[in-house]
Amino acid sequence: MAVTFHQIPAAYSPSDNPLMYRFSSNQTAQANFSFIVKATLGGTVLIESKIFPEVGIYAHYDASDVVKYKIPKPILTNVLAQSNGTMLNLSLTVTENYGTTPINQASATSTITRTWKGSLSSEDFLLKDFNADYKGKLFLTNAPRANNIQVLRGQDVYLEQIVDTGGLVSLFLRFYNSAGVLLDTITTGYNFPIWQLNLKDTIITDMAPVDILNVAYFTVQIGTSEILTLEYFDDYCNKPFALMWMNEYGAFDQFIFKHNNELSYNVDSSSYRSQFGSWVGSSFVYSVVNSGSIDYVKNIKHSGTITTDFVSEAFQNYLIELFNSPFYLLTDVNGYVITITVTNNGYKEDQARFDELLMLEVNYAKSSSHKSLTI
Repeated sequence: MAVTFHQIPAAYSPSDNPLMYRFSSNQTAQANFSFIVKATLGGTVLIESKIFPEVGIYAHYDASDVVKYKIPKPILTNVLAQSNGTMLNLSLTVTENYGTTPINQASATSTITRTWKGSLSSEDFLLKDFNADYKGKLFLTNAPRANNIQVLRGQDVYLEQIVDTGGLVSLFLRFYNSAGVLLDTITTGYNFPIWQLNLKDTIITDMAPVDILNVAYFTVQIGTSEILTLEYFDDYCNKPFALMWMNEYGAFDQFIFKHNNELSYNVDSSSYRSQFGSWVGSSFVYSVVNSGSIDYVKNIKHSGTITTDFVSEAFQNYLIELFNSPFYLLTDVNGYVITITVTNNGYKEDQARFDELLMLEVNYAKSSSHKSLTI
């Protein structure tokens, strides 16, 4: 009696992509044979299913069908560093079940897979190795590394990275003025599976004696990871807006739309129809003022279009990822934040060899609306 695993998910695997296990038994010829599979996530049994051999002695099970609904989404907070709270241990226990009256027999449990809220494209899923290429090395973003990440003062600025060492790892923040002179450094340690940094200027000010208004840009590094440079954008002539969205890694990206934010409004009316003529005291009076279709309340929905400045092909091709996100926040220069939904129905990858001036427009609707007074 023996259950053997032949394939399990990668050591670090996003929750919404296949979490596929392939296994076999040398007892499949027994009467009434089946596999009993039990998926355990974060110490809790999610599901127990009966599966029959599919090809000879082999069968498979994809745990993502259940796991993707159970992994929590990251929570945005106002602290410098925290765990993003989505990484959990996943394992599969497979038990042989057979006999004239079928009973459970031998079983085996897979090794642990660390899974978190994320959903890669099919191409990325096949190519990316998070244990070898991302853990402790790369931040969870597809932003072009050749450019600084521009941010607004007063804006929440989130960066995430898989670290998961089980011990303290150092965070390094280095601050520079416009002449490139190092003004100050923050060095502190944390222990999180997936780090979530909020590099908002007011949070940084609480950590370092540097006057943040003198800082033109700063760098961020976790342990020996890559170094990202974040640059403050202080040209408010066109009232820039920063859009933040959840990317395919379950992390947060942000970009400043510098060119324009064109606002528009859609108004729906609720009304009733009053007959022509009505009693006023003991008189029956005809009045065009109080008859016909009369509005008693209006519902106003806000929408808009934000437009980038001219961008490179690499940045345009990166930015279109935002249209795939289910979550957006829009921040103005005063730090005021609203939740929006993006309403574009499609997008394309622009090519600089056909158009030297590339821009991107994003149509959105404000998630909330408001009503007029009711009369």
